[in-house]
Amino acid sequence: MISYTVKPGECMRSIGALHRCDWEMLWDLPENAPLRDKRDDPNVLEAGDVVFIPAEAAGTTSLQGRRHTFKTTRSVVRVRLMKEGEPMAGQEFSAAPWVHHFGPEPGYFGDPVEGTTDGEGLVLFEVAASTRRVRLRVGPLESAVEYELGIGLLDPPDTPNGFRQRLANLGTPCPRVDSEDFAVTVSAFQTRFGLSVTGEVDASTADQIRAWYGS
Repeated sequence: MISYTVKPGECMRSIGALHRCDWEMLWDLPENAPLRDKRDDPNVLEAGDVVFIPAEAAGTTSLQGRRHTFKTTRSVVRVRLMKEGEPMAGQEFSAAPWVHHFGPEPGYFGDPVEGTTDGEGLVLFEVAASTRRVRLRVGPLESAVEYELGIGLLDPPDTPNGFRQRLANLGTPCPRVDSEDFAVTVSAFQTRFGLSVTGEVDASTADQIRAWYGS
């Protein structure tokens, strides 16, 4: 086994794709039990987390008497669109993933996936696990609003920065975690949802922001 230290923006899917192996197999390894205990969502890891990976993790190999076929995986992207506190339901969208270019050119946005947001304003589409940028266009073609999204950049919801990122993505301004106002913002969130007001991202607060955000 080798130990791999998670970098900012990585998750089990992208780590599996990087090492050409099945991320679910990696996640279920006994050596990764401490990570499973620490992070209940394999797609939301924090920089500095440690993942154990078989040294021979490429192609097909034998682990503990069983044979595993490693495969490239895809990630599901979920984005909830809100405007003035209300979901942007029934909106046309197109999402184009950034394609890396290994020559002198910097790269380009690939073929878009098109769809319509649901009643909760949810955009749902798949990309390759290695994708890190997506161009999202919302609305009719002639008047579409364009966003550039970073994929896999969320910290876990039970961390101060993970809480801040989710709140900001939902349209609620949130100060830096090292500012005095951060505790005030957390307290206001706790009050809104009827939680014990501690000013800290405790377990119940993390569960509430996870449920509200969707991950």
